[in-house]
Amino acid sequence: LTDAELACAREELLSALRASGDSPGAIESYYATGVLSGVTWTPEEYAAQLQHVTAADVARAAGTLRLHSEYQLREARV
Repeated sequence: LTDAELACAREELLSALRASGDSPGAIESYYATGVLSGVTWTPEEYAAQLQHVTAADVARAAGTLRLHSEYQLREARV
């Protein structure tokens, strides 16, 4: 993960957070997701936390991901 990639990812998340206040449905979705995931930050607090994320943090988090399912596509039979 390069510094440029991290900066782009951070800006994408910040943009989404700014847009989350644009509609009642987006606001509801943001806070409902927070309740379900246990994250109780406001969008502003979340944005502030994003400023501290490093490439090492992303790599560490990526290392915790595990494959859940695997699918194979095959040709349709006619």
